[in-house]
Amino acid sequence: MPGCSCSPRGWWRWPRVRLRLTGSPLDEEWRLRGEGTLDRIRADLQLLESLGADYVPLDTYYDDPEATWHHEHAWKVLATLAESVLDPEHRRLR
Repeated sequence: MPGCSCSPRGWWRWPRVRLRLTGSPLDEEWRLRGEGTLDRIRADLQLLESLGADYVPLDTYYDDPEATWHHEHAWKVLATLAESVLDPEHRRLR
């Protein structure tokens, strides 16, 4: 499955998604799971849930070591996702 790092045991239960929020839709042919608009990311997470994923670690690192010194952008993306897509209190999608 594109965009997921799979552990040797039970990859379908804990797929890792590289999260990259965009303001406009990406070309589906080249887009990885976890990339795109809030609606597209919601659909990706719904797909993983339907496949039996128990948890989906959201990785905000995107091959920019310098960005690891500045966490504000990553926290903003995660907060946006929590407000619009995720329901952390009930451990489900909105």
